[in-house]
Amino acid sequence: MPRRGPRYRHQNAIDFRKLVGAEELRPGLIILPSVGREKSWELLEAAIAHLDELGAPADVLVNHVLEIDVAGNCTLYERSSA
Repeated sequence: MPRRGPRYRHQNAIDFRKLVGAEELRPGLIILPSVGREKSWELLEAAIAHLDELGAPADVLVNHVLEIDVAGNCTLYERSSA
């Protein structure tokens, strides 16, 4: 799979939720389960496709968290509940 820019991987969603909650306006957060590289890409693409179904992904995700499980089930919620 081609490299798509810098990759930052953090498996501690709790820390990211704290960071997201600390700011008034955030671009959003996608939380993936801890899986291998190929499965991570598959789930990330599924998450983006889910957001795309809801509208422009960058707009839909503002101040929201999208959590996707290993089966590909997506849950979108406001960051204040994160």
